[in-house]
Amino acid sequence: MNRTKASPSLRRGRPVNAEARAERRQQILDAAHRCFVRRGFHASSTAEISSEAGISVAGLYQYFPTKQDLVTALIQHELEADLALIQQLDRAADLLEGLQQVAMAVVRDSRTPQAAHLRLEILAEAARDAGTAKVFLAAERRINRALSRVIRKGQEQGSIDRDLDPMAVAEHINAFLDGAFSRLTLPITDPEAFVRGSIELIRRALSAKS
Repeated sequence: MNRTKASPSLRRGRPVNAEARAERRQQILDAAHRCFVRRGFHASSTAEISSEAGISVAGLYQYFPTKQDLVTALIQHELEADLALIQQLDRAADLLEGLQQVAMAVVRDSRTPQAAHLRLEILAEAARDAGTAKVFLAAERRINRALSRVIRKGQEQGSIDRDLDPMAVAEHINAFLDGAFSRLTLPITDPEAFVRGSIELIRRALSAKS
């Protein structure tokens, strides 16, 4: 079993140096990510996560007092990654072309299957736990607001149907891509063709009327 071991400077106690503390926090999050993907939220114990991270349980609790705190931090990490992708879309000359470029980059990333597994675990946990649902929905609202701004820009540029409600479109794209993203956890014969087909459906639905 592959496990990321702590560097010597991170093995004992809570580091005084801010950079070292940030490194250890990320070390724990990475370990939690692997455990949650491998066994799910409920089956993964804090003892297993601390062992995966190469630290003590007491050391883990200094950063994340509860497993729920770990889940919340991972949701926030996913949020930042999604917002970064939306920023890429905003920089694209054409939103729909940019959407395909970003989607293809995601599907070609070797880390995507694990990220898709984690997203499914987050969605499942949000359906079971009110606290997780609150954090998840707050993150979704930020993503939808950011995406709606990009869609409105596409409408102003004439590439997206002006009659569409930007926020409604953002919510539906987000839900659609969540479903498509989850399929990448399965052994799809041609993931790139699947993603291209998904983006083409979005393109046809949004394109400005001629």
